[in-house]
Amino acid sequence: MIEWPAVIYHSGSPELILIRDESVLEKEVGQGGIYNELDQLIDACGRIYSLDARNKADVIPVDTGNVMPLADFLGLIKAHVAQTGACCVAKLYAPDYSEAFTIIASTQE
Repeated sequence: MIEWPAVIYHSGSPELILIRDESVLEKEVGQGGIYNELDQLIDACGRIYSLDARNKADVIPVDTGNVMPLADFLGLIKAHVAQTGACCVAKLYAPDYSEAFTIIASTQE
C-alpha cells in the first residue's frame, strides 16, 4: 500500500512531481504522458513502485519490493532543487523521508 505523499520520478529527468494522495495520482497520470520501465513512484517510506505503461489509462503503480535509500532519494531531491536555480544545493539535508518530502513540497508552492 502506498504511503502518501509520494513523488513521480521520470528517469533521466531531475523533475520530481509531488503526489499528495491517490486522487492527485489519478489526475497526474490522466493528463497524458508515456511512462517507461525506468519511471518510478517513490512513497513517503521510500518504497519504489514501477509505473511502466504504454497506455496512460493503464498506469498502475506496482510495488517493486525495493526501498530507495534516503541518501539516494536526497540525491534526486538535490537534482530537482538545482534545476530551479537554487543555490547551496550541496548542503541540502533531511534526516528522514518526512523532512525530504517537506523540501519537495516547498519547491512546488
